[in-house]
Amino acid sequence: RSLQSILIPDSVGKIGKNAFSNCTSLQEIRLPNRILKIGEFTFNECTSLKSINIPNSVNELGDHAFAGCTSLLSIIISSNLRNIGKNAFCGCVLLQKIKLPNSIYRIDDYAFSECHSLDSVSLSDNLKVIGYRTFYNCRTMQSLRIPGSLLKIASNAFECCNNLKSVVIDSGVEYISNLAFDGCSSLESVSIPDTVDHISGSAFRGCTSLRTIEVEEGTIVKNGAFHEVTEIQRRKGDPTIKEAKLKKHAILKKQAFEKRAARNRFKQKEKSRKRWGILFCLLI
Repeated sequence: RSLQSILIPDSVGKIGKNAFSNCTSLQEIRLPNRILKIGEFTFNECTSLKSINIPNSVNELGDHAFAGCTSLLSIIISSNLRNIGKNAFCGCVLLQKIKLPNSIYRIDDYAFSECHSLDSVSLSDNLKVIGYRTFYNCRTMQSLRIPGSLLKIASNAFECCNNLKSVVIDSGVEYISNLAFDGCSSLESVSIPDTVDHISGSAFRGCTSLRTIEVEEGTIVKNGAFHEVTEIQRRKGDPTIKEAKLKKHAILKKQAFEKRAARNRFKQKEKSRKRWGILFCLLI
């Protein structure tokens, strides 16, 4: 735990799992140019590490590789990196910018979740897979471009990015999963390209600042997709408004902008059950 800096010689080709995990005093490390993979939990909870240069030889980051590095401010990522594992940078609360090279095709679940200071994200133009809650609660991010190489935006991928104001979705994206932008309360406008043919339920739930929606023809918009988007909800019957602009043959489900009454009734029942449960415990 008292280790502050380390220089790993170029003769080293592999760093094992948990090699430097919980080295809380480690501030500086030089990685060898021959290493191909940074393994699982390698630098997990290195809470004093401020920067890291991932050499171009690295093509894979293991799960939790830099998770909980709460002092990490900047990273330089290998131009040959292909895969970022689950929770790889989860909880790096001071990390401000990330530019992913075009070599990256996959980012797994929670990879950048809880990176509260992350205000600039540049995604790979060859990205194929983005995982569940990949950028969950990245509360400083304000703008985002999603490349057309990404066919499906995963469930909860950008949930609770509550300062996100603008999202550009490039042509090529086909599917927006449920809760993909749930709770992005500052999101003001979104333009859906004509390649998107499905917007799942609650995809934009809680986007209470959303004022402009453009959905191309042929897109199926499921019930609750824009749940709790109250400004549009009040005016949803007017076909002339720009705010909920639907192209010629878009298929808008009946309750796309409405709160789901059944869910609300269920929540009320659950609250009632909890109250009775507490009362029962007190009586005992």
